[in-house]
Amino acid sequence: MRLSLVLTGVLVGSAVFIGCGSSSTPTGGNLPVLRTGVLIDSPIAGVGYSCGDITGKTTAAGKFSCRVVPVTFKIGKLTLGSINAFTADNKVYPQDLVGVARTNFTDTKLVGLTRFLQSLDDDGNISRTINIPEGMAEKFSAGTLPSDWAGLAEVAGVSLVSEELAMEHLKVNFTGNGGNSNNGTWVPVTNNFTCDPAAQTFAGMRMDSRYAAEGDISVACVHQEGYTFPQYRLGVEALEITQMVRVEQMTGTSSAGTFSGTTTHDFQAGTVHIVETFGSSRIDCVETYTSLLPKTLSNVSDLEDLMEFNPARSMLTHTTCPMAYYEEGDDGGDDHMVHGSGTERVNYTLTDSAGKVHKIATEVLSSK
Repeated sequence: MRLSLVLTGVLVGSAVFIGCGSSSTPTGGNLPVLRTGVLIDSPIAGVGYSCGDITGKTTAAGKFSCRVVPVTFKIGKLTLGSINAFTADNKVYPQDLVGVARTNFTDTKLVGLTRFLQSLDDDGNISRTINIPEGMAEKFSAGTLPSDWAGLAEVAGVSLVSEELAMEHLKVNFTGNGGNSNNGTWVPVTNNFTCDPAAQTFAGMRMDSRYAAEGDISVACVHQEGYTFPQYRLGVEALEITQMVRVEQMTGTSSAGTFSGTTTHDFQAGTVHIVETFGSSRIDCVETYTSLLPKTLSNVSDLEDLMEFNPARSMLTHTTCPMAYYEEGDDGGDDHMVHGSGTERVNYTLTDSAGKVHKIATEVLSSK
């Protein structure tokens, strides 16, 4: 039995049921214009595709372009699946290839295909891309292919990743927040993604953290040195960020007193608005820096570098803050988070050169 024709229990069929991404083109036939789509779990590079007289391989960003549908995806003669229409978001997920709703993460064929594709990645790091090696198509171009995923993995010379890891990765990349889809609506961080249900303890301080993301940004958990941290990931393309606003809100109580404050960083304007109340003291002032944008973001580290960036004092061009603010230091809120109890919420709103808005929210609760 040749897999390119049929694979009982495993074959990815050519008929497609579009789940959350609704179709924006007629089913089958010519398209009004050349359409570019993205094959994605992470963006999947090096997969062959054909549509009418156009053939090619998905790019490093997982892109493919067609003037007609259906579009069929293959590795050698191994048919992964087809789509009969482009969705409004121009993305093709494994769910689209197996013909189930995008909210389905349990279908047997879906699980098998997802594990298989992730296992083919050339360096084992699928956080940004799944890159199918150049010689993989040749391995699937001769003879009769096995009819099960384990057999196909053996032909490829790889070991299948676990179902748990494969589906966790697919959920994060589909929803952007670990399986709780916002469907394009900004949801308060208190209703969102927790990396680890159990609070973590740092030097006797209990920390509960929650995260959320909207737009072409997703958040996943990274386990390192016994702790769990969020990692923020960009969408399929580098983004030229034309505006970012970071709003930090902190409240806390310790033996030194109570603290509350809001700091708003406007990265395009180069301003930092500081409002702080510490005991009976209050500060409401503005710092002005050189504008810090635009910035092209191409990977996770770029995004996190921008999120964590704080302008150096040497970049300060004007301030209305009293000199005592700088002499005494501005870490009163951090002091409460370490030595007392408090809540720190940080919201990031980024706008790219296409006018799209992307948001990240974090919330950290601490207590001794």
